[in-house]
Amino acid sequence: MKLDAGVALSDDLLLQAVAHQDQSSFAELHSRLVGLVYSTAYRVLNDPDDAREVTQDVFTHVWEKARQFETRKGKATTWVYAMTRNRAIDRLRSNRRRFRLRDEFLEERKVNEGFRTSSPAMAEYERKDEMVRVGEAMAILTPEQREAIELVYGKDLTVKEASEWLELPLGTVKARVRRGLAALRQELDTNGR
Repeated sequence: MKLDAGVALSDDLLLQAVAHQDQSSFAELHSRLVGLVYSTAYRVLNDPDDAREVTQDVFTHVWEKARQFETRKGKATTWVYAMTRNRAIDRLRSNRRRFRLRDEFLEERKVNEGFRTSSPAMAEYERKDEMVRVGEAMAILTPEQREAIELVYGKDLTVKEASEWLELPLGTVKARVRRGLAALRQELDTNGR
């Protein structure tokens, strides 16, 4: 679908052209909607870096999935707005779960080592450092342990919900989470502490 230059098109028509891989239509749609997408993501996340990543992710998805948009079901801006909001909320939930996992490790570390933070700047540095360490430590887990921990801490499911999701007995999922957390603690204690 090739469009005539100089003709102002609706967002819906631009998105239809994007579905046919028209790069100039994509550039125009991006130009029109990038402010809406970024501000929507920022309102949900309250973090400029995360909002930029969600914005990039949304426009990548628009380029790849524009064919799935159906004008009879709504407007292009509504589709992009809903996608942005959903992706931002997913990222927020994911961040909260990662922080919850990190906080549990930090709390245990504080209790075990009598650890105290000396300043807010130092606390922020240590928080980011801990997130990196936890992320790297996840690589040592078995795929089953990692999957169970990601469902419980990443998708914010209860262990019971995770067992239903995985179609496994509750005890099996509890054991995977418990063993995975123990392995993470050991890895974090051995490396860098």
